[in-house]
Amino acid sequence: MEGLLKPEEWKELRGTMFGGAAAGMVSKVLTHPIDTCKAKLQVQKKGKTGIGAPVGAYKNSFDAFKATWSRSGFRGLYAGFAIAGIGSVPAQCLYFTSYEFFRKVILSRTGGGGKGKE
Repeated sequence: MEGLLKPEEWKELRGTMFGGAAAGMVSKVLTHPIDTCKAKLQVQKKGKTGIGAPVGAYKNSFDAFKATWSRSGFRGLYAGFAIAGIGSVPAQCLYFTSYEFFRKVILSRTGGGGKGKE
């Protein structure tokens, strides 16, 4: 892999790697409460049988949010955050880094400068 990119390009990829990890963490922090409410809506019982929340516990997403906040507060909205972060942060890091890596390799092999059409 050393011959694929120049040493300074490898250094740039480190920044991309850390930036991707940070983006994964920020996105998970912002969207986890929405995912929590979505999951609560998905597991509520539809009728008399099934597992999950009682029948009709939540009317909609906003109701699930309000009920979770009133019962459990901040901790309830971020329940399961650690395990979700363990999965999403490395995934975003890998996504951004592999995209930049292959973009640089392809541009160097095709002679493209990445500056667009002139």
